[in-house]
Amino acid sequence: MKLNIMEWNVNFGGNKRANICSFAKEYLEESDIIILTEVVENNSIDELFKNEYVTFASKPSNSEWYNQVIVAVRTELQDKLIINKVEIDEKKWNSNELPDILHITIKTCEGRLFNIIGTRVRIGITNNAEEDYKNRYKQFKKLVEYLQPLENVLVMGDFNNGMIKAESDSKYSDVKKEYELRRDKTKSLLRFYNFHLMKDILGDDYELKEVMGEDSSWGLRIHNDDQLSYGLIKNDQIIKKNIQLVECCYDWKFVRDNEQEYKDMLYRKWDKKGNKINHGYPDHAILKAVVNI
Repeated sequence: MKLNIMEWNVNFGGNKRANICSFAKEYLEESDIIILTEVVENNSIDELFKNEYVTFASKPSNSEWYNQVIVAVRTELQDKLIINKVEIDEKKWNSNELPDILHITIKTCEGRLFNIIGTRVRIGITNNAEEDYKNRYKQFKKLVEYLQPLENVLVMGDFNNGMIKAESDSKYSDVKKEYELRRDKTKSLLRFYNFHLMKDILGDDYELKEVMGEDSSWGLRIHNDDQLSYGLIKNDQIIKKNIQLVECCYDWKFVRDNEQEYKDMLYRKWDKKGNKINHGYPDHAILKAVVNI
């Protein structure tokens, strides 16, 4: 059985009062399972999935600003599959050490059990840039600990791993030096956490491969010639174990269809540091995957 699965960072930025943009529903139609990251469960999300999907959400935080992970499963799949949310054991796992995470299981009529996990490695926990990258590394290590006992696993999410600086199939030990320095020869923050280090931590049991096709999953900006650029950073990744990945790609069609709206946001906030896209407007490409279960 083939499943179309998508992961989409929808850029709520921890804002409980943000609403998902009006055009989002147009880009869900082909998906059997949808993973939303950097999102907060609210009425706009309920309306997005109303009558068509069953939704599961990670536990909200008690803090003023927080993000969740939401997984939506097409309603008719419940006639073919047994789908359950896995509650994270808070006695065993500290939510402050794990990335944002939501774990569901899918059981086929043949009795095979699959683990589908949506996740986002949090950033900005500290104002110290070095400590922030070290914290990303620690979150990823905890995620891999969580994955270790599981079989038949698919993880999709925003790993905030930064630019891939070498051939993605290379071993970390062979390309470590590529992450040490920036172009200006100053020390790079990527030496603390990067794509190849993630592969090294995962070891041989799990597969992490670069998503090919579009140049990036994050980094919208405008060039001097008024052309929209999609950046060079692939933050959204797929990790798998004992699941056949048929194909995967990044998809920026939602921006191309609404290009002027995105350009207007970028121009209005051209001098602002950090994110320039309004909360609730996705600023990552959709990560699409087709898997066989």
